[in-house]
Amino acid sequence: MWTCPKCGEQHEDTFDSCWKCNDQPTPPTETITVEPLVSQTGGARLGEWFNASYPNASLSADNNAIQISCLGRDYIFPKSSINKLSRHRGIFSVGLRIEHQNAHIPEFIVFWASIFFWTSGFNNLKAQLENLGYLIDA
Repeated sequence: MWTCPKCGEQHEDTFDSCWKCNDQPTPPTETITVEPLVSQTGGARLGEWFNASYPNASLSADNNAIQISCLGRDYIFPKSSINKLSRHRGIFSVGLRIEHQNAHIPEFIVFWASIFFWTSGFNNLKAQLENLGYLIDA
């Protein structure tokens, strides 16, 4: 079995592309391990239609990569693949938007760092990531 990296649909190994969105399985790559220097529980928006509320996601980061774990799946963003990190405001929440170059991960990724926009979760995460050398647009 493999899970489509774009839409999340599950397929038997005999299929080489997703029937729903025509994406292909993630090719094997070198394993990147994130040794967490920063870790936070939150929620995640993965793509245009999937949103996991708090506490169904976590963000971990070290000097080389950011990892978002959500409902049993890990999304790893090596620092070299990140185009931009920025503050993203939802209706009630504030999150970290990750714009990246990995075609096998949904294009629209937000880690919801604060349940409510008036809490300090995003600011704390921003400060911790900036201490690791990440640049975040406010």
